[in-house]
This record gives sequence, structure tokens and C-alpha cells, in this order.
Amino acid sequence: MSDKEEVMEKKEEGTSKNKERDILEELLKSEKKEVRYARIAAFFTFGLFVILLVVAIIIVPKVVSTLNNINDTVTSAYQTIEGLDEVMDNINSMSTSIEKTSENMNDMITDNATELTGAVEKLGSIDYDGLNQAITDLQDAVGPFATFMNRFK
Repeated sequence: MSDKEEVMEKKEEGTSKNKERDILEELLKSEKKEVRYARIAAFFTFGLFVILLVVAIIIVPKVVSTLNNINDTVTSAYQTIEGLDEVMDNINSMSTSIEKTSENMNDMITDNATELTGAVEKLGSIDYDGLNQAITDLQDAVGPFATFMNRFK
């Protein structure tokens, strides 16, 4: 081998060593960036975990309480509806009773129509002017006797 060839080989070895070194430096920089991004991701993941934990501690009891209140309200509404059913049943029975009563009154009026007509005719045939005159005459006749009796009290 000639000297030139040896020098070329050494240069090639030096160049290949420099290339390896450059590649290793690039790898090191890349790894440092990945570690940095991994730390940032871990930090944000931990932050999200803390936020979710706080939310679970604060909001979950309120949600449970709200659901309990909703359940109580629905139960009360159901009981009210049941009470309304009873009221409607009572109203229906009362309306049936009123219908029967009105039918009985119609029957009574129909049965007694002739007697009522006779009574109304008799009331219509009374001579009210004559009756008023008789009352006036009675007052005139009894008036002096009442005055006489009042003197002996």
C-alpha cells in the first residue's frame, strides 16, 4: 500500500468516526427532546388526574344529592296522582248520587203534580182584599179591649 492509500484510509476512518459521532449527537438531542416532551405530557396527565379527582370529590356528591331530590319529587308526584285518583273516584260517586237525587226529585214532583196544582189553584182563589179587610175589622174590634186590659196591668 502506498502512503496515499493509507492517508485516504485514515481520512475515511476519521470521517466515518465523525459521522458516527454526529449521528450519536443527533440521537442524543432527539432523545433529550423526547424526554422533555414526555415530562410535559406526564405533567399534563397528572394535572388532568388532579382536576378529575377534585371534580369527583366536589361534583359527585352534589349529583347524588340532586338525583335523590329528583327521586323524592317523583315519589311525591306519584303519591299526589294517587290522591287525585281517589278524589276523582269520590267526585264520580258524588255526581252519581246527585243524579239519583235529581231523578228522585223529578219523580216526587211528577207524583205530586196534581196535589201541587190543586194547592196552587186554592192559593190563587183566596180573596186577599177580603182577607185584609177582615184583619182590619178584627183590629178595630179587639183594639179597645186591648187598651182596656192594659189599664189593669
